[in-house]
Amino acid sequence: MKKLKVAVCGLGRLGAFHLEKYLQIEGVEVVCAIEPDEARAKEVLGFLPVPRFASASAAMDEIGEIDAASICTPTVNHLECAKPFLERGVHCLIEKPLADSAEAAREIVRLAKNAGVVAQVGHVERFNPGFIALRNHVDSPRFCEVHRLAPFSFRSMDIGVVHDLMIHDLDILLVLIGSKIRSIHAVGVNIVSPEKEDIANVRLEFENGCVANLTASRVTLSPMRKIRLFCPHAYLSLDLAQKKALIYKKSPTLSLKQMQDELGDLSKPVNWQGLSFADLLTIEEIDTSENDALKLEIESFLRAVRGEIRCEVPAEEGLSVIEVADAILTEIRRSKRELFGAAETSDEDFDVSSFIETI
Repeated sequence: MKKLKVAVCGLGRLGAFHLEKYLQIEGVEVVCAIEPDEARAKEVLGFLPVPRFASASAAMDEIGEIDAASICTPTVNHLECAKPFLERGVHCLIEKPLADSAEAAREIVRLAKNAGVVAQVGHVERFNPGFIALRNHVDSPRFCEVHRLAPFSFRSMDIGVVHDLMIHDLDILLVLIGSKIRSIHAVGVNIVSPEKEDIANVRLEFENGCVANLTASRVTLSPMRKIRLFCPHAYLSLDLAQKKALIYKKSPTLSLKQMQDELGDLSKPVNWQGLSFADLLTIEEIDTSENDALKLEIESFLRAVRGEIRCEVPAEEGLSVIEVADAILTEIRRSKRELFGAAETSDEDFDVSSFIETI
């Protein structure tokens, strides 16, 4: 099997992780790293025989053939860094979110389509063992409750908590619910960041009737990454941090008719004595065997590059999530104007209702 020649663009925290995983995968040769900060490059690369370049164009001019690249720069630079690769036919794994705006995300999608290459988005939770295990058990969810809370990390300062943390859960919900969004209500506040929101709460109403409440915070002392889904015949709980998934299903005896048959007149309290609600439920813990989600994501990307599988998270899906995130941010700004009576944004022409009709 021919080795794939891979570049890692950006050697921040995520870029260093990507580099580490590529070095562990057979059939891959890391031919270069792109990092303008020479001191940071030396810190990450150490004595690795991986040449460092200040730009993608310089790397491709010097090396020539590059098959695939991971784009791990700050979000605001995703388009700028991915564009030279995409224009030269290099497959790209672009860290989440795909871009810092829907406009930039659309340009990435256009460039990838024109070049006929794989452009995968790094929504790593798609490869979380808990999500993988639970996905096939979700059936027509009616209500979803999501909490993603974390301490302030002093990273991703170029984006707010919606693009930083909530984006993971927006991606998951769009996959699990499988319906267009009918309405969006959102509020958010900045606590530490001078301009970007650090806490956000969002209510999404979908055309199929499902309702989802999401809370994201990056200024919380106790981390939490939980999703709860209420389906007609089951309640599903997914702890993405603990990689633990539980399914609660009602037993056949949990119905008024069945209990009437077994207990007689339900209007008499004595008939309920000794009856435990827990006995009327079945609780199943889904196997969520340990795995390395980031390594799985990269391996999936490389298989898509080789044409062995369909891209798991194509750029088009990353764009859809960005469009929802942009609409949420617009609602947050509008809610601030209503609260404080001041025009804090210049996107008066953004019509969320018209946008929703398109997604």
